[in-house]
Amino acid sequence: MAVPTWIDLQFGARGELRPILVEHRIAYKIFDGQAFHPRLVLAIGGAEKRHFYRALELDAHVPGNGIFLRPVQLATLVIDCELHNQSTLGICERAAPMGHQTRHTLHCAVTPNSPPQRISQFALDMYWQLLFPFASVVLLFADDLGGLEPVIELLVCWTRRARLKPLLSPPRVIVVFHWRHRSKIETFEVRLRARLTGRDPAASTSTSGISAPIRLDHEHAFESVYLVPTWKLSSEFLVQVEESFGVRESAGFAFSGEHTKTLLQTAVSQFGQSCGQQIDFHAAVTNDSNLDQVAIIASALDLDAHPPGAHCR
Repeated sequence: MAVPTWIDLQFGARGELRPILVEHRIAYKIFDGQAFHPRLVLAIGGAEKRHFYRALELDAHVPGNGIFLRPVQLATLVIDCELHNQSTLGICERAAPMGHQTRHTLHCAVTPNSPPQRISQFALDMYWQLLFPFASVVLLFADDLGGLEPVIELLVCWTRRARLKPLLSPPRVIVVFHWRHRSKIETFEVRLRARLTGRDPAASTSTSGISAPIRLDHEHAFESVYLVPTWKLSSEFLVQVEESFGVRESAGFAFSGEHTKTLLQTAVSQFGQSCGQQIDFHAAVTNDSNLDQVAIIASALDLDAHPPGAHCR
């Protein structure tokens, strides 16, 4: 099955200074006739991520630097994130294909002269604000993200965001690492906790190893963090997804395909408006039979405290 592009980030053909989020509406067809409750997986990476797709015997081709909807099984759908890998943003066609695109002008700190680092940071912010609450599992490919230290910084950033607005049913995070980094991964939890508490990691003599999940008490950014080597991911992937989805389902956050499509469309619209309104998953559950009411908005994304383009330091 072809991998449809869902979201692109571009600039207008008339030289506008604000970026445009291009929403490809044809991508939502993937939810049509879906008999199962989709298990959504957020995959953030690059070359190592595409190698993982090949291990699952999927088409690893990426048709650009956007966000794609990639089916894995009947009930498992990967939100494939490549937006952070862009060094520059392209230019929109002047006329959008009739009914195929919705264009949202964003009020943010990205301009045509922005360096690649700012584009990447904006994309990572966007994943958190727009996509994170929908995911059962988030895959972070360490080699693709610059190593273990940038991954730790990203987890710290998300944890601090969630202190301001806790996620109602946070996803499980899987940090995918290459086996050559095993010596560093053994101190991963120590360094993560040290960054969150402001303590010197050298003061701790304990190491967590790599077999047990990391659980941060009283934090609400993720259910747990698992450290999985690249060679083991393909055999563990679906098991991890089912376990995490089971937790969300028990909490009442399993949606039909049609409901998921409506929620994603609403979330993109709200992100484009930058109005601070956010998806309320409790209300979403009770409105499953009335999908035309867009009044299901108010609490799990992060647009209030961190508008698009703002990021953790």
